[in-house]
Amino acid sequence: MSTDEHIVRIVVGVSGSPSSTAALRWAGHEARLHSAEIWAIHAWSSPMETLAPYASRRGVPSLDQHREASGALLTAAIRYALGSNESGVAVRPTLVEGAPIPVLLRYAGSAHLLVLGHRLRSGHLGGISLGVVTRSCISQTRCPTVLIAGEDVVADAETSRFADGLHMYDNNLARRW
Repeated sequence: MSTDEHIVRIVVGVSGSPSSTAALRWAGHEARLHSAEIWAIHAWSSPMETLAPYASRRGVPSLDQHREASGALLTAAIRYALGSNESGVAVRPTLVEGAPIPVLLRYAGSAHLLVLGHRLRSGHLGGISLGVVTRSCISQTRCPTVLIAGEDVVADAETSRFADGLHMYDNNLARRW
């Protein structure tokens, strides 16, 4: 991670889901508006970690195969969200072995903005129910965090207005975006 204080950095969690692709697209618009660079972060872990000790390893990709597939997923998500020339935005594809929460928090520590995709789910009281990665990131990071719900909610991103499905969390420790 670079510690250059002069670069405005937007960290985006990339999982390959439609909402993370929408988050990457929204971050691209913001990067152009603020002359920022995007750090597209994809955290991955060995498929062996999720297997029970007695489970067969037959057909499970090797560590190298899984790393290669994860890199291909990250590259494809960037290309799909930002186009083949990345729309003139500086993008750092960053493939990191590890669990998503600590990886995203580590990179968000030097970011000006964290952007995550999330699925819209109804909560118990009619609110939005957030997954564990999203909840952990918005409660533990010091930078403002924007959640993007999906492809159809980023229409106003070029004007930087918040549309339905886009939520910004800014804790008391955060600098103003």
